[in-house]
Amino acid sequence: MRLLRTALAGLALVVVLGACASTGEPRDETPTYVTVDNQSRYDMTIYVVRDNGQRIRIGRVVSVSKERFKLPSYLVFGITTLRFLADPLAASVSPISNEIAVTPGEEIFLMIPAM
Repeated sequence: MRLLRTALAGLALVVVLGACASTGEPRDETPTYVTVDNQSRYDMTIYVVRDNGQRIRIGRVVSVSKERFKLPSYLVFGITTLRFLADPLAASVSPISNEIAVTPGEEIFLMIPAM
């Protein structure tokens, strides 16, 4: 019984210490926005592409229009490298941006040329 109490006390201590752990730096929750100017005749679904190739959908821009999207805060922390992919709904070519270094609070502007 004594061994069980000691094990439970040790587990409780680990849980409490884990809950109090911090990186020491407050996370910057300033929103980051991307404005997409779609000059093509195709509606586009816009994705953020992470370093590992994962695509995260952030929205859709209809043809010949502009839209502004708020990036999820889990995508931008410190200086983060991202790419943006525009996937047309009725065409086979998907333009992708170069790598862009993004920090919280920045305003990103992407232009999709006429296709």
